[in-house]
Amino acid sequence: MKKELDDKIFKEFPQFFKTKGDLQRSLMDFGFDHGDGWFEIVYNLIKDISLFLLPEEELEIQQVKSKYGTLRFYSCPSLIKEYSWRLWFIPYCLYRLRNSLQKLADNIRHNIFHHYTRMEQFYNLVIEAERKTSITCEECGKPGHLVYIHIWYYTVCEEHEKELLNDKSYS
Repeated sequence: MKKELDDKIFKEFPQFFKTKGDLQRSLMDFGFDHGDGWFEIVYNLIKDISLFLLPEEELEIQQVKSKYGTLRFYSCPSLIKEYSWRLWFIPYCLYRLRNSLQKLADNIRHNIFHHYTRMEQFYNLVIEAERKTSITCEECGKPGHLVYIHIWYYTVCEEHEKELLNDKSYS
């Protein structure tokens, strides 16, 4: 993403980037590693998270990038740290595969973690943003689709797909 867009998010939401500069805790020194077309999605996700968090809760955004053609949002919310050390052992993919693992997720939510629903709400914000990127061109923000070009996955519109196919630097 362009530096100006990175800076806009860093300036508006500094509370989420306190460890920026510490490469052992955050990769945000490298900026947001995706195209400009996803700026609105990422900006709205961070804004929604800022409204969702309670005053005593914190969030450290560690990395935001494109991987396999969709958004990846890595963070460390205080929801995890304060409520239960056991939440670290619930794989993130459990939330991503929620539909197919609904029975297991319900069991965990009702029998193990009394703060699970708050975590679920947090991850639902992230998952919804990831879903939006799967249908939005990473370069321009127009409707897009997933393509596999030159050993990489991209979500792009038809115009940018043609540009990637014609890019001779991969030959």
